[in-house]
Formats: sequence, structure tokens, C-alpha cells
Amino acid sequence: MKLAIIGGGPAGLSLAYLLKDCRNLDLTIFEAEERVGGKSFTYERAGHAFEMGTCYATRGDRLARKWMKDLGINFKRLGEATFEGTEFYSFAKQAAGPSLMIQGLTYLISRARLLRQLKINPDDPEVLSEAAMPVQDWLRERSLHKMERLFYRGMTTMGYGQPSETATIQGLRWIDRSLLISGMFNDLVMPEEGWSEFWRRIAERLDVRLGHRIETVQRNEAGVGIAWPDGREWFDYVVCAIPIDEFVALCQPPTESEQKVSEDVSWNGFVTTLAAVDDWFEREAARSFAGGILPDAMPGRLLSARFEAYEPELGGRLYMLNQLRGEFQHDELEEIAARDIEMDGGRLKHTLYQKSWKYHAFYKRDAIRKGLLTRLREMQGEKRSFYTGAAFSHEAVSKITQFNTELAARIARIARTHERQPAE
Repeated sequence: MKLAIIGGGPAGLSLAYLLKDCRNLDLTIFEAEERVGGKSFTYERAGHAFEMGTCYATRGDRLARKWMKDLGINFKRLGEATFEGTEFYSFAKQAAGPSLMIQGLTYLISRARLLRQLKINPDDPEVLSEAAMPVQDWLRERSLHKMERLFYRGMTTMGYGQPSETATIQGLRWIDRSLLISGMFNDLVMPEEGWSEFWRRIAERLDVRLGHRIETVQRNEAGVGIAWPDGREWFDYVVCAIPIDEFVALCQPPTESEQKVSEDVSWNGFVTTLAAVDDWFEREAARSFAGGILPDAMPGRLLSARFEAYEPELGGRLYMLNQLRGEFQHDELEEIAARDIEMDGGRLKHTLYQKSWKYHAFYKRDAIRKGLLTRLREMQGEKRSFYTGAAFSHEAVSKITQFNTELAARIARIARTHERQPAE
């Protein structure tokens, strides 16, 4: 069975890696750029590796951590992260209600209940209404005020939206037991060799065609035609591992489900900037900022900053700045960052490199109430197509690899059936 995967980022590569030993499966990955890794991108300069996209792995990244060990890639811990210089759990503990431990347990029990109900009664209007409500309202209904503050650290700082806007189902998917424990014990690790090197080594074991920008995807009963500027090839199935709206633009024509999902999902613009800053924080490894993550925060304000290295050749102390792009241009974002840094006691000297990402598939809450979650599940396999990535699981590598474990098992079953067909 021939399978094409469009997209050589973490979603496409991890799925292919899970399937690489599957019998009777001829698998090809098409990547538009001349590198693999997608939003896992390491910028190398002056002997340093700077993570411009994916920054760490939690305890939930079991597969990624295992693969790193198998590939001989070492871990390094992220280090202490604070909220404007204060330990984040201390900030959370200042909120109203029972102890953080009690609220954490209540949260995990309530989370498990809703996820179970979505599995048992996926079309129940009351269940869908709860899944669609802003996660801030969901937390406040349960008096989980300390947990709400943890959501600012674990969700908003990462560019996954404000609790006042993001649907409960998306907040609950990300903030799970393993993430809470990872934060509590500071068990957040980064690959010493860089995320780009990690995915490059994964890709070495796969058939990846770089620089293949797909122009059209045509599907019929006989198979799937994949065309790029100087070639065309037929496959039995295709996997969309790029944003669904970009896949829809390739399909001639897209399915009704593909079109609907592309309309029901919107994207943030997340910007990472490597900058030289004087007289700024030194004690902690990373710092989050109230102006960017607390309620009513405006796009462009600093969400967080991470100390990267001291390199005189590049301007001294180097930091990674994280912002939501909104409608701002590069120079405007730099001005906003400079003001926020100055308010925090530092001085922005200059920026060295900036990356803008199409980031975090944001589910429209009304679409959830109208059955988006069921559609995302049931469209798998329609018209010889499968789907993975942020819109179908979550932006985080851990969630994508968990999702791909089940998807790979399904594709492997089809491959085994395909193998038996000639004999029948």
C-alpha cells in the first residue's frame, strides 16, 4: 500500500516513524521546505543553538523522549520559570479557594469526567455546551481560582489562547496530569543538539522528499494523485500533516468535512525573537509577564522571555522573546517588546532573528456545539484521506505523538487488509 504524507513537521514525521516498520506500506513524505521539522526549528549562530519554535518536552512527551535516547540525543533541563520574578506556584497559591493540591485534584477529576462524557455521549448538547464554554468560566464554576492562574502559565504563555476565549476542551486537552507534574518538579527538558537535529535524525530513517511544494491533490476510487511543479505520483492514501486550510487549497475538490473544518478553525500568529538585552533578569531561566498573559492582555505584549546564552560576539546576554503577532509588523513588535522590557528593568539593544508562526488551531466555540469534535473524528479515512497535526490534536509535540499512535495503528490495519486483497 502506498501512503503519501504531506508535511515534514512533527506531525508528519512522528506518524511516519511510527509506521516505518509496517509491512506492505510504502511511505513517502513531501515537505515544501528544504528542511524538516516545521515549527521545531533551531537557529544556529556563533556556536549556539537557539530554539525558535518547539522549546521543551514534558513528562507527557514519552515517545519524543524515548526517540531522543534511541538516537543518542541528550536532554537538558529548561530551568526555573517565574511570573515577573515570582515563583509561579506562589502566584497561583495567592488566589482564592482551597489549597492548590485540593484544586488540582478537583480539576483532574472534573477533567476526566468531561472527557469521559465526550467519549460516551459525543453528541449530547449539554456535554458539547460544557466543552465549548470558555475554560475560564468552566474553572470559575468549580471555584478553581488557583488552577485558573496556572492556566495563564501553562496555556496563555505558550500562545494557546486566553482562558476567557479558549474552549474548555482545548484547555483540558493540554493541561493534564503529566503537565502539572512536569511543572511542579521542573521536569521540562530540551534536546542539547537542538530540535532541528532531532527531527533530522528521525527523517534519515524515512523517505522524505524536501523542496516538494505540492500543487494539487486529486482523489478518486482508484487512488490519490499528488502533483508538484515537476512531477506527479499516485498513492492509495494520503495524510494531511499541514494546516487543514492549506490542505483544502490543494484538493480538487475538498470534501464537505474538510471545507467545514477549515472554516471552524482559526490560527494565532506566534512570534519568537532572539534579542540582545542589557540589565535584565539573570536568576531564572524564563519569565512570564502580566501585561501579556493576564485578562484583557493585548496582542503584541510580551508573553514570556527565556535566557538563551551569553555571547559577546552577538551583543552580550541573549533572550528569546515570545509575542502574539496580532496585526503588528516586525518593527512594531520590536517597539512593544522594548517598552515591556524597559518596564521590567532591562534595555533592548537589538534583535538578531525573528520567526513568525501560524500557530495553535483555535476551535470556534459555536462550531464545537454544532458537532466539530465528531466531525474531526469521523472524517478520518474519508475519500482515502487521514489527518493529523494541531487542528486534530493539539499544537504540542506530546499531544501530536499521542494522537499519531492511534492513527498509525488504524493505518497499519488498513495496510494489512490491503496486503490480503490480491489473494482474495
